[in-house]
Amino acid sequence: MIELSQNKDAEKSVLAAVIRDSSTVCPVLLDKISSSDFLTPAHGLIYQAVLDLFSRSAVVTPITIYEELKRVDKVAEAGGSATIASVLDGPPDPINAVLA
Repeated sequence: MIELSQNKDAEKSVLAAVIRDSSTVCPVLLDKISSSDFLTPAHGLIYQAVLDLFSRSAVVTPITIYEELKRVDKVAEAGGSATIASVLDGPPDPINAVLA
């Protein structure tokens, strides 16, 4: 496992990378980062939703993440659509996820 730097911006960078390019980034991070590695619980829930979508070969977008969180009754706990959208404010380069 990689240790996140316990920094919200680093967490957002990882999330932005997996949302923007899940087919490339998820296989790299799957065995390295778990949802419990996130300091921010909402970020961990969003990451888990991405992994769940990826494991089902579903498209990963903010909308499908929201729907996945809704399916498991975790939308409010994850901060809603505003929090999902806010993680995309992080750096756009997927390499940030590997370097975080």
